[in-house]
Amino acid sequence: MNILLLLFLSWAFAEPINMRDLMEKSYIRDSTYCELGQERTQIQIRTMNHKSDPGDQKYGEYVFYFPNVMPKLFDLNRDHFSTYRLVHGESSICTKTLGFKVGPNHVAIVLLRENNPEKDKLTLQLFNTSTFSPEDALETNYQIETIKSFEDGLIFNSFPERRGLDMGKITIQDVPTTYQDRGFPQWIKYNFKNGFTVVPEMTFEKFELKHHFQDLKEFKLVTGWDEKDKKFKKTILYVAVNHGVKKECILFSEEKIKVTGAEADWRCR
Repeated sequence: MNILLLLFLSWAFAEPINMRDLMEKSYIRDSTYCELGQERTQIQIRTMNHKSDPGDQKYGEYVFYFPNVMPKLFDLNRDHFSTYRLVHGESSICTKTLGFKVGPNHVAIVLLRENNPEKDKLTLQLFNTSTFSPEDALETNYQIETIKSFEDGLIFNSFPERRGLDMGKITIQDVPTTYQDRGFPQWIKYNFKNGFTVVPEMTFEKFELKHHFQDLKEFKLVTGWDEKDKKFKKTILYVAVNHGVKKECILFSEEKIKVTGAEADWRCR
């Protein structure tokens, strides 16, 4: 059955798409103009769904660009299982979405892939700066909150996807507390040469619980920063508080654990 389904899908998507017919039957959700030198293109988010919930009004399964009067589809989302939206915010490249120069010959236009009920995931559509024609689309699993220009590319903070919520009551150093797990936000940069790289300095500087550490060196030690692989090994964060005595404790772990309060690595203030 699965083989027949795959054969059907390969046949269906091998058929050429009639762009004019698709444009006539789809509905526009959002659009932006992007310009580089003398080259200019429009990008449109379109959908086959005429009606949608208010939260879905910016999403669409088709992402068009206009190299001339006849539109084309980006290569991303060939199966049309995902929906995308623009990232509203003016940049030097685009009018209504973010675009960044990520190398001497490439720019990246930012799209977000729907990931309800959690935060949307980052997609970068690369363009060649010489021809302003699309190249690769980088679909990631990074959930995005903030994204901005950084050095020779861009940088964003990303939260891990939640796998259930751990919470409860424990006693730490003879003080009763209420604990829960939280997302550990990491700042990640991208440029065409090096790809995606975690930035520990920015991660520490922007970490809302940084007051539990003396400095960046201690932060790296506690979170298991691997200098060779450029990643944090301990990405599970537990926070325990007692508001009455103003006590706050944090614990980093490589994996989910059954928290008891007796763990030696709790850091309290």
